[in-house]
Amino acid sequence: MILEGDNRVIDALKEKKRLMEAKQEHGHIRPLLMVGAGLMKGVYGAGAMVALEELGYRQVFSSAVGLSSGAPTLAYFLAGQAAVLPGLIAEDVASTKLIRPLHLRNVVNLEYFVDILRGATGRGLDFSALLRTPTDFKVAVSAYKTARPVFFTPGSENVFMDCMRATVAIPGIVTQKVKIDGARYVDGASTQPYALDAAYQTIDATHVLAIMNQDRDASHSPRMEKFISATLVRHRFSPALLEASTLRHAARNQFAQQAIAGPIPTTVVWGDARVGSYEREAIRLYEATEASRVWWRELLST
Repeated sequence: MILEGDNRVIDALKEKKRLMEAKQEHGHIRPLLMVGAGLMKGVYGAGAMVALEELGYRQVFSSAVGLSSGAPTLAYFLAGQAAVLPGLIAEDVASTKLIRPLHLRNVVNLEYFVDILRGATGRGLDFSALLRTPTDFKVAVSAYKTARPVFFTPGSENVFMDCMRATVAIPGIVTQKVKIDGARYVDGASTQPYALDAAYQTIDATHVLAIMNQDRDASHSPRMEKFISATLVRHRFSPALLEASTLRHAARNQFAQQAIAGPIPTTVVWGDARVGSYEREAIRLYEATEASRVWWRELLST
């Protein structure tokens, strides 16, 4: 993992945990946890969630925002189920039932993804436990027509599942329409302004920890992806969404740079290129998750 930004964020997490355990006032420390998009690179965030849960940091965060693959990762953490994440990603999410490269209309099987969350593979999310979390949890999605970021705080399991469908509905490779209250939403990473930037600007936080679920040097969309989006599947995007999708890599990096330089102490953590976005080999995914877990334990234990 690669850490950038303000080390005071890690110190603040430790101090709030200490105050909570001592039953002392801690409301002056309001950390915001962000977990970003990355498909199979979500193992970076998964390892972080396992370590944070093991070390007793689950209720330290006042607010949390997840988008795309980062949203279910956060949900399992806040529900106290982070230990499930390594197997869920390496065995369930990597399954050809979920990611289907030859299924050109819907490469990501949204309904199977929801089945996983509901327990079809034995690793279901305890939604009642998620509802009990003291953390203000928001799922970021993109409005299909305008690409504006929208944040949902799911109050029911059905709405939560719709949010999960939407935030992983990558435009261009998923054509299934996901609607919430009559409006269509898609991938939380394809927004203007960038969803994490919008959250940073609006959520009242004293410290920000952003786990990007991306490698630091990935600053532009691959040329082939740009070509396919601009030609073969262009009709699957609204104009605003196509622009947001194309610029999402640059927008992510710009957010990180501006947040680090901004007025709120911010720590940004990047991946270390151990896996690719479409990695399918279980052992590599397990190893990357464990490497992240060990790195986070060392960071939080020093």
